[in-house]
Parts: sequence; structure tokens; C-alpha cells
Amino acid sequence: MALKIYFGSLATDYIAESGRNVKEVAEALPKTPANQFSKWKSGRWTYIAERKLLQIVDVIARNDRQKRVNLIIAYLVDMTPEVFRPLIDIKPISGDAEDAAGLTGKRWSPTLRAKIEAIGEAYGRDADFMNMADQLGRWATTINKRADAPKG
Repeated sequence: MALKIYFGSLATDYIAESGRNVKEVAEALPKTPANQFSKWKSGRWTYIAERKLLQIVDVIARNDRQKRVNLIIAYLVDMTPEVFRPLIDIKPISGDAEDAAGLTGKRWSPTLRAKIEAIGEAYGRDADFMNMADQLGRWATTINKRADAPKG
């Protein structure tokens, strides 16, 4: 089973940094008990629906674009089967600080930032591109479920 601890670790770190606690954040999210953050942090979860993920990211890091990007990347890393994680090209470059997920405090190269922003812009403007990107996400989820399935 793939280790899925990056999103939960980063989310709880950001919550603590903001001076809030998990219970406060959970109360701001519809249908999200505080113990769900423990499940995300310990890796006891399968996926988060897109609408829910965006709500979580918004509540945790509403005014900090870099933290929002880092949370999304942590989620994508969690959703990738471990055997394929070394092949991921979207990652922060070295920076000043390290955290449990290894994603905060990092600076993005201008080239990578431009590519990610172009993808986001295309997603928001073109329904066909949005459908293709969503399909890739569904495929990744399916691949991840198969990778986590018991061998036998």
C-alpha cells in the first residue's frame, strides 16, 4: 500500500503555524470531523474528492498561494503509487527550510512556475482541457487503487 502521509502532515503543520488547531479548521469544513486530519496524517485514507480538497486547501491556506500549491502537490504525491514517485517532475527545488513533508519553505524555479500556471489557466478556460486533466486524475486514482490492491 502506498504511503499517503504528505498531505496530512503538511496540512497539520500549516494549521499549527497559523495558530489554529485541527478542531477549529474542521469546524470550518462541512462534514469533516477533526479526526479526519489524523487519518490523513497517518496515511489511513484513499482519496479526497476535488471539491472537498479545494475547500480544505482554502480553509488551511486561504491567503498564502505558495502553501496552497504545496498542499496540492503533497496530495498529488500521496495519490501516486510509490513505485512511480521517483518519476514525478513537479517538485520544489531546494530552499531554506524543510518540514515533515519536505515541501514548505521551498522556492519554485520560474520555468516550473510558468508551466504550472499555464496548466491552471488552460484548465480554467478550456472545457476539453479540463475534461482531459480530470480524466488523468481519475486514471491516477484507478492506478493507485490497483497498486494498493492485495497481490495474489
